[in-house]
Amino acid sequence: MPRLPFTTWYGHLLTIRTPLPMTNAPRGLVLHISDGVMGKNKVPQIPNLQGLAATFNSTNFPAHFGIDAQGQIGQFIDLSKQDRATERGTEWFSVECCCFRGMALTDSQLTAAGFLFALLRQTFQSFDLQRADSVAGNGLAYHSLFLTDQERGNPKKHWGCPGAIVIAQRSQIIERAQSIFG
Repeated sequence: MPRLPFTTWYGHLLTIRTPLPMTNAPRGLVLHISDGVMGKNKVPQIPNLQGLAATFNSTNFPAHFGIDAQGQIGQFIDLSKQDRATERGTEWFSVECCCFRGMALTDSQLTAAGFLFALLRQTFQSFDLQRADSVAGNGLAYHSLFLTDQERGNPKKHWGCPGAIVIAQRSQIIERAQSIFG
């Protein structure tokens, strides 16, 4: 299945090389944040989904999905491909939420993330609607969970992604996912 229903395709905006095929059943969804881009006047702006595509092109670490502050879900990578956003998580889908570091996801983002998580679960049935608190688990994980001990604290490795507030919001995302499909 290359594209997930109910998402807007943004993959055509990527200019980076195509990720490798996903070789195993997906183990869940990994939360990330994109904490803004600097505008022309050096004013931080919350990125939109097109801005996420530009970020992915500049870093070569795309996520499968993005969710903007209004809850719109964009898809950037074919579901049969690995993303590079988790660096070592080759059996996971990733979602990049448009959010500044230290801030909470909007209510619309929580609902959209819950819907996305539930839809992926119903489509693939290879993971549970639960928290993943280790890389060996399955369910709803977060980016910094995939870092090695040596990488923790290195700002280039996104050691705090998506941040304590968003990590704590996983329970709300799971509750919304469970209310959608049970």
